[in-house]
Amino acid sequence: MWAYPALVCLLQVFNPISGVGLDQCHGVACVDLDQDSIYDVIIASDSGVDYYHNDGSGNFTSIRLYSDPANAVLAGELVKDDGYLDLLVVTSEENRILVNTGNDTNFNPILLGETEVSHAAALSDFDLDGDLDIFVAGDTSRLYGNDQDSFAPIQSFPKGFAVSWADYNSDGVPDFALAAEDSVLFYASPNLTLDTAIGALAPRGLCWFDCNADGMLDLAVADSAGPNLLIKRTLFGFSAQEIDTVSAPSVAVAARMYRIRNVILPPVSVWVKVYHTSVDW
Repeated sequence: MWAYPALVCLLQVFNPISGVGLDQCHGVACVDLDQDSIYDVIIASDSGVDYYHNDGSGNFTSIRLYSDPANAVLAGELVKDDGYLDLLVVTSEENRILVNTGNDTNFNPILLGETEVSHAAALSDFDLDGDLDIFVAGDTSRLYGNDQDSFAPIQSFPKGFAVSWADYNSDGVPDFALAAEDSVLFYASPNLTLDTAIGALAPRGLCWFDCNADGMLDLAVADSAGPNLLIKRTLFGFSAQEIDTVSAPSVAVAARMYRIRNVILPPVSVWVKVYHTSVDW
């Protein structure tokens, strides 16, 4: 039986790379955009979306792909099934898909949905038709179905600040969790109906992982106004517990396996905290 904390502090110092993300940043994607087998960095910030090409030696060249403020950026093969990664840009006005033409600096923008405030997004083939669909969490959260490279809203959901897909009920079809204003909402396949609501103060980040190696997915929740949560999946539903009571707001969370001195640890989660005198969400 494994025994380990759900929240860890990584005792490692990372050297910042000069010139990457000089503005107030809101989202990041690390993908091999130019298909040279080296990960590049794409950052969404108040200035737009910047593509930082990695030459493999720690040197990054910045290319501006989008010039208006962006709240998030995601990468995926959204259009044309041509093997090239497209970019989804989430904004406070009009969301856009930047279609990759095969040249990593040339993208054709297409609008997605209506003009409204959006905060985050997630990609998943929710209908299992082989195409990535898009969920946008915003003032009105919407699921967009991908029908042969054409996206149309097929279902609306409450206001959301973060969304994360996972097959938490193990039926072979994706489900998702939505960080709403004061709760975390769980929607189950196949009809994506509301399954469970767990109260929270201001959830802003979500990440699925199996925290206790019992074969069931659990959810780590970053809360910007109160304690972070670990919502465990059990045979009888969900059970929530507080992780910490630090007053600084948490805005994101990630979980993965870690290796320390060649020993692989079970999955743990790390919360990202922002220490400010005030935070406006």
